[in-house]
Parts: sequence; structure tokens; C-alpha cells
Amino acid sequence: MSSDPVEGATDDERREHLKNADEDIKNCAGKKFSIRVSSYGRILRSWHGFAIQFLALLDHCESDDQASSELARNVGDLSVQDQLIIALDQSILAYTSGLCAVVEQGRIIEQKYLSDDHIEESKRRNEEIKNNHPYGLDWAPVSSPAAMR
Repeated sequence: MSSDPVEGATDDERREHLKNADEDIKNCAGKKFSIRVSSYGRILRSWHGFAIQFLALLDHCESDDQASSELARNVGDLSVQDQLIIALDQSILAYTSGLCAVVEQGRIIEQKYLSDDHIEESKRRNEEIKNNHPYGLDWAPVSSPAAMR
């Protein structure tokens, strides 16, 4: 018994068989899930890297005396102040956009690929993270127990 799935086929028939197999692999639900998770991982890593830089910039503005005084000044040469404000504005916009991408990609994966048990576990972990985050109360819905503490 031969292991060749197209035994006796012509070269064109073999090429067609391989083309169809490639197409089946490309359209496989597992392959689509793998691509989606890989994309989500890239977005999450990019956002995380940016978040670290953003937090460093905020720390610099809060802890560096010269940066703090430049941000607080209202008169005189505003070039340093303007540069810091623009950098902060850009960072806030990019941080928020990145966070939205992370949340949306996670939501798509949850809705399309996770079982009800996985979704409940994800909600529980998200709630735990939100409650343990220093600013978690600011993000919690008003009706949640965390917001009423």
C-alpha cells in the first residue's frame, strides 16, 4: 500500500492537490486563530513597550525639577515647556490608541474562540487586575463594588 495520496496522478494533478491542501490549511480555523493570537501578541508587545516609555516620560516630568518647573511656567520662553507638552500629548494619544487596539483584539479573540468557561475566567482575571491596579477605581463602573470602596 502506497502512502502517496495522489498515486498515479500526473504532475499537474499533484500540483493541484498541493494547491488545494495549501488552501485548506490557509482557511483552517486553527490557522486563523493562530494568526489572530500572533497579531494580538504583536499589538500587546508594542503597546507594552510604548507604555513603559510613556511611564518613564511621566516620571521624568514629575521627578525632574527642571522638567517640572518648565511644565508649571506660564510666562517667558515656552520652547522647552511646549516640547514637553507636545511629547505628553502625543504619548497620551498613542497610549490610548494602543490600549484600544489591545482591548479590541482581546475582545475579538474572546468572542470568536473562547468557551463560556474561558470567558468567565477572563472576566474574573480582568476584574482582579482592575481592582489591584493603582488607578483601577477610576476605571471601574459606578455600579461595581470596587467603585463604591
